[in-house]
Amino acid sequence: MTPQAPSARAGSVTFRAQNGGALQHEMLVARSDLAPAALPLKDGKDLDESRAEVVGETKKFDAG
Repeated sequence: MTPQAPSARAGSVTFRAQNGGALQHEMLVARSDLAPAALPLKDGKDLDESRAEVVGETKKFDAG
């Protein structure tokens, strides 16, 4: 993912996501004061949703 901005002000925010890979993906939005490298991960790659404050997510979407 390549965000246009690293953070957003309080209020409504719109995300536009495009899956350029070959597999289905979903997008999670988590609120945190941690540095990206300090976020809780599962298997060293996916956000551990049980240990993060997830404030939004998409359904899985296809590639392309």
